[in-house]
Amino acid sequence: LEQGRISDPPGSSSRRLVFDYLAGEIFQKSDARTQQFLLHTAYLPEMTGAMARELSGDEASEALLAGLSRNNYFVSVRDTLPEPVYQYPPMLRDFLQARAGESLPKERRRELQCASAAQMEEAGRMEDAVSLYREAHAWGEMARLIETHAAALVAQGRGETIARWVEELPGEVQLKRPWTIYWAAASQAQLT
Repeated sequence: LEQGRISDPPGSSSRRLVFDYLAGEIFQKSDARTQQFLLHTAYLPEMTGAMARELSGDEASEALLAGLSRNNYFVSVRDTLPEPVYQYPPMLRDFLQARAGESLPKERRRELQCASAAQMEEAGRMEDAVSLYREAHAWGEMARLIETHAAALVAQGRGETIARWVEELPGEVQLKRPWTIYWAAASQAQLT
């Protein structure tokens, strides 16, 4: 076992070992269809079979997810109604996103991030949607989400969240979307 270099961040050698394990044991031993499926769903923090099908285009998404969970591929499942919810552990998601970064064109990764964000928004998971739009630099979509959901979030006492999201938008986007500035101000007024 090779020792980490002094300049390596703490834990980087163990992180590399985990990545190597995931590459060898899970990803490389999977067939091409499963590899493609994993890459297409890597940006979802959690998913239903329908969400995975929408992103991957694979009609057997539910069966693939159930098989990954059943065969100890580190995919966890919560039996919820109307359908189960699946989740990749953080290290596997990190690995899959890194692999997507290596093997998919930048524009395709951006499309997957935005489609994943739309899925999260539809599921009511605004924080996850904003995070994915931010990662994709889909500033217009992020601003639209803020404008659409700000009133409800401010009413829930979550003005700090809105203010932080608006701060993360580039200045030129804020100027083009003045409602984001309004909601940032409204959320600040709530704090005083």
